[in-house]
Amino acid sequence: MFNFRKSKRPSKQLLWQIICNYLLKQKYSSCIDVASSNFFLYKYIKSDAYAALDIDDDAINFIRKNFSNIKTYHTSIEDFETSLKWQLVLCLQTIGINSHYENDNTLANIDKLILLTQSKGELIFNIGPEAINYKYKIEEKLKNKFSNFKKIEYGTFSSNRNILISIFLAYLMYYLPILRKINKNYCLYICKNKNE
Repeated sequence: MFNFRKSKRPSKQLLWQIICNYLLKQKYSSCIDVASSNFFLYKYIKSDAYAALDIDDDAINFIRKNFSNIKTYHTSIEDFETSLKWQLVLCLQTIGINSHYENDNTLANIDKLILLTQSKGELIFNIGPEAINYKYKIEEKLKNKFSNFKKIEYGTFSSNRNILISIFLAYLMYYLPILRKINKNYCLYICKNKNE
């Protein structure tokens, strides 16, 4: 069941459980992982074409060295300009989470992620405590741009624990969703069918 990235934080372990299980059931014509780090989700995504964007030198160099079929963009979300669009746009562990992220740019960056998503495409991203105050404004944007979006709150048990305990707690939260709502400072959004 937990045959993917492990985390000592149960909430993060749960995130990977939800995301990987979801992606393994999908098929896309194209995808881009924004703020991709080393694009570890690559093996869970079935896509005809892949792209990755990151501002970090090491992340981009790692992808270029190990994944010759992935188109890379070495820039920030804010500075990324393109006319291209993708069927799947991912942006995980960045907005309100990454210490280098500029939270004041949150709403503009959500607009950018929506813009990168092609018509009838999907956008998957999460937000953390530093951006949680933008939650309702973000959701208004999603309601206007997608015919369907699902919000999953998953912030419970966010401190480090023994890895086996972390996996056990994530397992409990996966099957008992009410446990996830104790802490609502982390939200995952799965947005489908972008409007024309």
